[in-house]
Amino acid sequence: MKILLVGQYSTGGGVSNYLENISKILSKRHDVHVLTYGTGSFRKNNVHEVRVPRLPGLRGLFFILKGTAEIIRLVEELQIDVVNAHYLGPPAISAVLARSIRPFPLVLTAHGSDVLGSRGRKFLSRLSLLEKSVVTAVSHALCRKLRVDCLVAPGASKTGGKRKNADLVLFVGSLVSYKEPQTVVELARKHGELRFVILGEGPLRKKLEKSAPPNVSFLGYREDVEKFLSRGLVLVVPSRWEGLGLVVLEANSWGVPVIARRTGGLVEVIRDGKNGLLFDDDLEDIFSALLDRKLNEKLGAVGRRVASLYSWNITVKTLERAYELALELFKQHSP
Repeated sequence: MKILLVGQYSTGGGVSNYLENISKILSKRHDVHVLTYGTGSFRKNNVHEVRVPRLPGLRGLFFILKGTAEIIRLVEELQIDVVNAHYLGPPAISAVLARSIRPFPLVLTAHGSDVLGSRGRKFLSRLSLLEKSVVTAVSHALCRKLRVDCLVAPGASKTGGKRKNADLVLFVGSLVSYKEPQTVVELARKHGELRFVILGEGPLRKKLEKSAPPNVSFLGYREDVEKFLSRGLVLVVPSRWEGLGLVVLEANSWGVPVIARRTGGLVEVIRDGKNGLLFDDDLEDIFSALLDRKLNEKLGAVGRRVASLYSWNITVKTLERAYELALELFKQHSP
């Protein structure tokens, strides 16, 4: 099968991580191509770029305009069997527009803020993006929000290990408002005896750095996140919404327990009181509880077992099923 994956690739973040992992496994059995936001840096023959400006907002608009034409070109030139657009924003809009001009089987995959964010909910209520498409999502929470028949393909973590010298309180993610990194900064202010490490880039970084106490380190986007997870005492995920939260599984694979807000797909990967703790407005009390080494190690051990239940191979099998369904649906609607 010839498959075209559309979305952010090799740029860091959840969607990029997801695309990289599924493309590697799919490529073992299929002819896989990727269309992504481009900067001219990709040198792989199967990765195609849409050159877009770096300015937020304009990136998405340019991708829609250029991506639509590029999808049509790739479908025709490469004889693509099925297109899988990741994120119900510009990648999905481009694919739906391209399909309206040059019909092809389409799978749309929801990842999180595209559905759970306020702009995402309004957008989905106005456009019939999902019509005549097979839909997958990274969590049951997203499927419920979409209110359509939906296959769940959650993703997985890399293989972790055993943590040593667990002395870091971690935040891993984009420094944007809905992920609420300022919550971690405030937590650090109350726990000057602990070292807090924030891994990620985003528009809030400069503001956060100015207000942060000296026990907080901002290290930006890192490809060696495992280096810090191996020393993790606790991972804090204060996001207002998350499609799933792959970083939870990454932390658990190293035996690091997680504290996360009770929202979205986070409640699916965190068994409250087992591999982590969920909070509503009581973060301080819950965080203090996990400073107890005995409880911390107990939840970390369960976390390793939970992370092992998720597999990229299982994710890919679900997506392959979605591709087959898309081919069948396309035949049914073809003249």
